[in-house]
Amino acid sequence: MKRLLALSATLFSIAVTMPAMANSLDNLERERAIAIAKMLDGDISVSQRSEYMMSSWRRLTDLEKIVINDKSLKSSAPAAALRAFNSYELTFLSHAAAENNQFITQHWAETVGLSTSDLLVARVGR
Repeated sequence: MKRLLALSATLFSIAVTMPAMANSLDNLERERAIAIAKMLDGDISVSQRSEYMMSSWRRLTDLEKIVINDKSLKSSAPAAALRAFNSYELTFLSHAAAENNQFITQHWAETVGLSTSDLLVARVGR
């Protein structure tokens, strides 16, 4: 029993002290998911959303540049990288929006097929 407890404590300490490893694509996906969640959050004001999206736009732009220039994606996560580059319009939101002279929110909504009239007739539900 003591041996099992000692082994468990050792494994726990190793797990806690090891750094979390995430590649550049994982970081981009996480930041993009946070931005979309804030974009759709009905509990914040328009000015708060606008302020958050401006700071998110800068972070997304930086992370997108890192992913585009990351040569290790070919060897570490080739399938995920291929999917990301095949869906360029949704993966690289800030670059795609800039290429179309749109805001990130506008570009995302149009890419997923939402129009202004769809949004105006939508009901808030939980």
